[in-house]
Amino acid sequence: MTIRILVVNDDPTILELTKAHLERDDDISVDVAESAQTAKDLLSAGKYDAVISNYQLSDEMGIEILRYVRSTGIQVPFVIFTGKGREDVAIDALNAGADAYIQKGGRPEAQFADLLCTVRDLVERNRSKRKLQEIQSILKNLIDNLPAFVFLRDLKGRYLAVNKMFCELLGIPENEILGRKDEELSLCELAKKLTKGDAEVASSGRLSHSQDHGVFKGKEITVTITKIPINDSDGRTGAVATMAYDTSYLTHIEQALLKQVQLFSNVLESVQDGLCVLDRDMNVLYANSAMNRIYPPFNPPIIGKKCYYAYDNKTSRCPDCNAWRAIEKKEIIRERIFRRDPDDKERWIEVFHFPLIDPQTGNSEGVILYLRDITDRRLAERALSDGDRFISEVLLSIQDGVSILDKDLNIVRVNTAMERWYAHALPLVGKKCYEAYHGRTEPCEVCPTKRTLASGKPSYEIVPKTGPERVVVGWLDLYSFPIKNPKTAEIEGVIEYVRDVTDREKAKAELEAKHQQLLSIFNSIDDLIYVSDPETYEVLFVNEAVKEMLGDVVGKKCYKVFQGFDAPCPFCTNDKIFGKNIGLSYTWEHQNLVFKRWFRCTDRAIMWSDNRFVRFEMAIDITDLKSAEEKLRQANLKLNILGDVTRHDTLNKLATIQLYLDLMRNTCKDSALLQCIEKIADASSFIKEQFEFISDYQKIGVKSPEWINVRTEFDNAVKGFAMGNISVRNELADMDVYADPMLGKVFYNLIENSLKHGRTVTEIAIRGEELEEGYRILYEDNGVGIPPEQRPMIFKARVGEKSGFGMYLAAQICAITGLSIRLQKGSYAGTRVELIIPPGKFRIWARKRDAQTR
Repeated sequence: MTIRILVVNDDPTILELTKAHLERDDDISVDVAESAQTAKDLLSAGKYDAVISNYQLSDEMGIEILRYVRSTGIQVPFVIFTGKGREDVAIDALNAGADAYIQKGGRPEAQFADLLCTVRDLVERNRSKRKLQEIQSILKNLIDNLPAFVFLRDLKGRYLAVNKMFCELLGIPENEILGRKDEELSLCELAKKLTKGDAEVASSGRLSHSQDHGVFKGKEITVTITKIPINDSDGRTGAVATMAYDTSYLTHIEQALLKQVQLFSNVLESVQDGLCVLDRDMNVLYANSAMNRIYPPFNPPIIGKKCYYAYDNKTSRCPDCNAWRAIEKKEIIRERIFRRDPDDKERWIEVFHFPLIDPQTGNSEGVILYLRDITDRRLAERALSDGDRFISEVLLSIQDGVSILDKDLNIVRVNTAMERWYAHALPLVGKKCYEAYHGRTEPCEVCPTKRTLASGKPSYEIVPKTGPERVVVGWLDLYSFPIKNPKTAEIEGVIEYVRDVTDREKAKAELEAKHQQLLSIFNSIDDLIYVSDPETYEVLFVNEAVKEMLGDVVGKKCYKVFQGFDAPCPFCTNDKIFGKNIGLSYTWEHQNLVFKRWFRCTDRAIMWSDNRFVRFEMAIDITDLKSAEEKLRQANLKLNILGDVTRHDTLNKLATIQLYLDLMRNTCKDSALLQCIEKIADASSFIKEQFEFISDYQKIGVKSPEWINVRTEFDNAVKGFAMGNISVRNELADMDVYADPMLGKVFYNLIENSLKHGRTVTEIAIRGEELEEGYRILYEDNGVGIPPEQRPMIFKARVGEKSGFGMYLAAQICAITGLSIRLQKGSYAGTRVELIIPPGKFRIWARKRDAQTR
């Protein structure tokens, strides 16, 4: 299937190269876009399997295309492919929803091969995800249309899923049922019966089957209820599913069957061994006199009752019921059981379970139990050999498989677990082990039993568990132990102890696959990555980047190879990521004296392939960044000192000039000269304003951005003015904005502008609201407003009559952290200024607070 890819880059040469490299594979088709707008148009018009975009384009950031894709619901993998290698760029891209971030650099062949491999993997996963959603939708429709009451509840009784028929029973829509418990709903009597028994199923972890009666749509019905435990990936039951079918029609079948059984009852009564007929629901349809003699019931009469209640006084089906297994598997099953009769008499019984199969449908409709009292024979066997009796009882009680072989690999004895596992090959005794267990004509090539016979020592191997036609259905742990003659010490046979480890081996294989995938990802990262044992400090893994620098250092001490120490590092961060901190990442910066480089390290405890937590560290080289920061700090320091000294001296001189001008005003009588004095005074004021602006502008970006409470910041700005009769309303929510520490100057300049230029201002208000583009803070006054010809230039330097740099400074303070400030569009009285805060740069503590008015 062809993979359609849209590549976005404002460099035509890179677009051409990317297209040429990707389309080397016949199943790749590439469209290109030189701008963000072209990319959006193509995405709207056509269907693509993946998008590859540069981080920074001429008209818009690549992340804005990503946000457009996510906002419009286009389900397509998005890869940022850029030369920008900063960690914050990668984090920004991944936080915005990018599926992958690949940095340009290195050999083009390897680079584009990595890019193509990543895109193929993302496309395949995306296609699989869509396919899964389609399957889930089909499954939902299937369950909804089942002629049964179906629902799923968690262990607290909350409904997680229901079908249409169950909603009809309750008379409540699906959306009003989900997430609620029984006590929050009005349940009819039948619904109450269906919801019983979840706790027992969750506790036992086994299916349950039961029958009950109730009214549905005005009709009395019989329902067969099946409850299924739903396990999570750890094997723990987290929910219980219930399916209840209307089986009223089965009553007629049962009656017909009883009539047929009655015809044969006289014949069957003459049989000296026990005969019992059960239906699929374990109801007793018939039992002859010998049955009740051999297997006396606890709760007579037995006809129509559940067999487990009638004969064993139990309320639910036995966990290992062979009668049910015979029905399900449509196979004859033989077993020997020991029971204590109601009169406390011990009895051994041999039971054969014959499934009743409908010749037309091939379905099992029930089971015939043939019972033979073998108590006398068992007592004779017990009398013959106490040792043999002990072994037999042990074998019967062991849940794992036990097989006893002679030295020619003939099976001498097996327990019930082996007979159950290899029921398709019964009888087992007398056959060769490789014939019965593996369907072979010759011994297995890898056989621990042959090794034990040869060495006289125990042996172990993981061997396949084979089903009919030699199909591997699982895996077994096989332990073989020699049986030696106590007098001659010669080997006479072997005991095989077998444990089913299918689930364990599957889990190991899945874990190993995930582990290898994780290591592959680590190796594809250019930064330094290593994994070490937190107890021994032994290096367990290093990626290719580390190997290129140090070689393969696996097995060595991490503090020795990475820090040059002879003992664990005094600044080791294991206490930050283990113990109560497991699951948390810890990031720190460190100057490595071995490499003479600065690194930003991110540490975390991760689960290793052997199910233990180990230390993971990724180190990003920030030496160049540190050097640049230091140079920038020194340059800023020099500039600030120079600016402070120059400004201080110049302002002192301006103050002297203004004093002389005041003196001249008071002594000069010449009008022409007085006009000159005023012009000099205006020029001096202008110079002073310039230096005040430089002082504020110099502070922008000096300190790192921080979270600032805008409601409090606006209140503080208001305190800097004598408001008189002007009303101020602060309707902002209790929220923080991530901005330059000079954000308060923005509010101060807005208020100052209103007071200086608004002329008729009597009200000032500020409020906020969330938008698709982030959060908007709206500042407004009811003054004369801004002349239309000045609006486009309001945030430029020195615009308007007697204006200064206030609004220009406000725009610069906002821009340094990605905020924007603008006049609200449209016609309105007064002044309205919008402050736009992008997503991720605001957090709201209180969504609603009463307006505060002064």
